[in-house]
Amino acid sequence: MSDHRARSLAAAVGLRTSLLISTLALTAHALFLYGQLVGREDDCPGFNNTGCDASVADKSDSMMEIDLSASLGYHAHGLLAAAAGALEASACGTDCPFGDETLPPGAPPACATLECDACTIVAGVAAEQRCAGKLEVPVAHMSYLYAVTQLWGQDLSPACQTGTEPECTHIYPGRPAAATLVVFSFIWPHLKLLLLQLFFYLPLRPAARRNGNYWLAFFGKWTLADVLVMTCLLGLLNINAHSSIGDVWSSVRAQQ
Repeated sequence: MSDHRARSLAAAVGLRTSLLISTLALTAHALFLYGQLVGREDDCPGFNNTGCDASVADKSDSMMEIDLSASLGYHAHGLLAAAAGALEASACGTDCPFGDETLPPGAPPACATLECDACTIVAGVAAEQRCAGKLEVPVAHMSYLYAVTQLWGQDLSPACQTGTEPECTHIYPGRPAAATLVVFSFIWPHLKLLLLQLFFYLPLRPAARRNGNYWLAFFGKWTLADVLVMTCLLGLLNINAHSSIGDVWSSVRAQQ
C-alpha cells in the first residue's frame, strides 16, 4: 500500500544535501541576476544618437552587439614602398607599424589601425611593405534591460528616436514582446527556482509534489524567451544607421 502522507523531501535527504541544493539554487539566482543586469553602463544606440565609445567593441557582456568592421590592405614595392614607409615614419614614428605594439607615445590614434606583417628595409629605406588598415567601430551595445527598454519605447516610425519628432505615431509594436521578455525571462526564472525550493522543503503529498514539478517542467522552457525574442529583436527595435559615408567618417574621427 502506497504512502500518501505529506512529507518534506528536505527532511528525508538530510541537512547536508538540503544545504547543497539551497546553495545551488541561490547560485542560479545570482547567475540569472548577473546576466539580466550586467552591461548597462556600456549601452549605446549607435549613429542615431551619441554613438558608442570605441572600448565597447572589447566587451562581451551584452545581450547583443553590432560592430562595423572594415579592412583595406596594400602590397607596395620600390618607390611606392619607400614613399609609404616615409609617410608612416613621419606620421606614426615608425616605418613598419603593427597596431599599438610599435607605436611611440603620442602617436595619432589612426596609426593603431595600421598593421604591417611584412617590411623589407634596405639602407634605412622601405623596399617592400605588405600592410592592412583595420577599423572596427561599435554601432550598438545592448544589455538585457536596454533591449527591454527599447522594445517598450520604440515608436512604429523609425524616424522617431526621442518621442518628440513630428513623425512619431505613438504606436509601440514592440511592447507585447517586451512584456513577454520581462515576465518569462526576468521574473519567471526566479519564481521557478523559488517554487522548486518550496516543493523541496514543504511537507506535500507525493501527488501534489509530482503535479507541481510536472507543470514547472512544462512552463520552465519559457525561461528561454530571450533567445526566442532575439530572432526578431532587430526588426522590432527599428534601430537604423542611415548615414552617408561622410557621416560615418565624421563619427569615426570623433571617436578617435
